[in-house]
This record gives sequence, structure tokens and C-alpha cells, in this order.
Amino acid sequence: MSLINQLLKDLDQRQVSLEGGPPASAPSVAIARAHGPGRALLVSTVFVVLAALAAGAWVLFRPVQVRPVAAVAALAPKPPGAAGAVPPVQVAAQAPPAPVVPAISASVPQLAGPGASAAVAAPAKPVADGRPALQQAARAPQASVGTKPEPTSAGLPLSAASKRAPNPSVPAVQGTPQPRVARAAAPVAESIPQKQVSPQQLSDNLYKQAVVLLQQGKANEARQAVQSSLEAEPKNADARLMLMGFLVDSKDLPQATALLTEGVRLLPQHSGFWMNLARLQVESGQGAAAVVTLEQGLPWASDDPQYHAFYAALLQRLDRHDEAIKHFLTALRSNPSMPNWLVGIGVSLQAVGKNADAVEAFQRAKDTGWLASGLAAFVDQRLTQLRP
Repeated sequence: MSLINQLLKDLDQRQVSLEGGPPASAPSVAIARAHGPGRALLVSTVFVVLAALAAGAWVLFRPVQVRPVAAVAALAPKPPGAAGAVPPVQVAAQAPPAPVVPAISASVPQLAGPGASAAVAAPAKPVADGRPALQQAARAPQASVGTKPEPTSAGLPLSAASKRAPNPSVPAVQGTPQPRVARAAAPVAESIPQKQVSPQQLSDNLYKQAVVLLQQGKANEARQAVQSSLEAEPKNADARLMLMGFLVDSKDLPQATALLTEGVRLLPQHSGFWMNLARLQVESGQGAAAVVTLEQGLPWASDDPQYHAFYAALLQRLDRHDEAIKHFLTALRSNPSMPNWLVGIGVSLQAVGKNADAVEAFQRAKDTGWLASGLAAFVDQRLTQLRP
């Protein structure tokens, strides 16, 4: 039994087993069995059709191995001295032609006619290059498997188009282009507002730094920092008083006096400048000038007990006891138990003849228990004088 007969038998048995009856898709086979002599014609026709289908499927779906290798070889750099590399299009054109296969479309309409065998065996009409139409149709999809040259405006392959002169309308870019992000970031960075520090803030920061340095025992660094603070803001009262302290410690009283003189000019409402300037004048032996200084700063002293007590002590030295008693009383209103102030007002009360009030002031100062040994002896002596 031939292969085609075995195939037909297997198909008949498969259709019968699946559908339980004669196959509806093979009417030509039943007709061939009924007529007898036409069986041979039908068998030969089916054989040719199957062969054509097998050949066409092999051509269309065969694995392509030669073309990628050829395309890669064409793209590889040519060795020195070579005449020239074959373009990818030419390599694809020189591939061996596929075997000649009869055209299927020409034989299908004439299967039922008496001249079917001749029509099936007749080759397709060749085209201009001498190859059958089916071969060229089968070769058409193969061209897309390899490296396809990029077409140009003139229809030339890439190798030829690349040799043409560059388009003058396209400007040539020289050098490495700058990143667009870097150029765009510059205006953004410039647009960010910088935090402005006022002179007062800078002066305050430097003063705080000087305090920390002084606590760490770095007097020289602290002095430099507080001096910078005062240069940043001359009206920084704390920095001016701190710098005055450094000048006093270094025995530079003239410079300290000049510093406070400028202070009372810039900030007359700061009573501490007036009082410390008066003390520097006392240290320099200028008691009368110190009293004048305190008198000038009195409008801004208000009820400052330290200011009034100091002013009262200076008035007492000048035998201005009535005025001294007045300012001692102003200071004692804030702290009636201050022993030094009690002793001071007792001296002025005794000087103006108010002995009973003086005894009371001395006794209260002694009762506080805060008197130094020398001052306590002085109080006992005055109490002895005043008591009968």
C-alpha cells in the first residue's frame, strides 16, 4: 500500500472514529471510489497538491541560518588591505535560490476537469528574472530577516546615502553639549532667597559666643568675640558692659571710661552705663564728677535700688546727708533688710541729729547677722555712742 493510500485510510478511520459516520469533508474520495477509473487521477492530483503544499511550507517556514550570519559578517570591520565589504543588500541577493516549486493557484480551479494532471504539472509562468513567481514570493519575507538597509530620500542604501554631503540646513554641534538640567538649575539656585542676618542678630550671636568662651576659661577669645559683637551693633548694652569688664581687669581705666562715655551718649536710658561710669570716676579719684554723672542719669534710674544707694553714698561723702537719706530710703523700700544700706542711712541720720532713728537703723543692721566683722564693730561703736 502506498503512503498516500495509507494516509487516506488513516484519515477515513480517524473521521469515522470521531464522528461515528462517513466523513463529510471527503466527498471527492467517495466519488473516486464510485467511478473506479477516476481514482488514479484523483490520487495523483492529491499527491501533487500535498507535495506542493509541503514544498511551500518548507520554503515559507524553514529556519533561516545563512542570512543572519551573512549580515553579521557584512557589519563586521573589514581586515586591513581588503578590497571592500559587501553591502548587506548584496549579500542577501547572492544567497542560493530556493528550489523551483509549481504554483498552487494555477492547479486548484482545474481539479474536476479532464486535463487536471496536465494543469497540475505545468510550471508557473516565469517572470523577468527567469525564476518562478512562487520562488520570488517565497523569497520576499526572507529579505526582512536579514539586516535591512535604511532607505534614504534618494532611494539609495545606507552605505551609499552615508557618502552624500551633509544637509546644510542642519547645524553641526561641536563639542560636548551642556546638560540641560545644569543650565536650568542655575537660575533656580539664584532665585532662592538667602537668609539675611541683621546687625543686631549678629551682635547677639557673637555676645553669646563670648559668654560661652568666658565660661570655658578662654578670656582672650571671649574678649575678641565681644569686641566684634560691639562693632556689629554699638547699641548692644550687654556687650559694652562685658567689654568694659575686660578693660577694668586689664587696668585700662581710661579706655573703659571712654567706652562708657560713648554708651551713655548712645543709650542714655540705660542706667547701668551711668552708674558704672560713675564708679570708674570714683576709682580715678573723681568723686565730684561721679556725683554729676549720677545726677545726669537720675531721670532714667527710676526706682533702681542699686543706683539710688550708690548715689546716696556719694552724697554722704560730700556731706549732703539730707539728700543721701532720701535716696537711701528709696533703695530700702525694695529691700528693707539690706545691712549696708541700713548702716549708711544710720550714719546720715546721726549726722543730721536724728539719733533715735539712727539707733534703730544700726540695731536692725546688726540683727540681720549679715554684717562683716569690721562693719559689725563699727555698728557696735555707734550704738554705744548713741545709747545713754
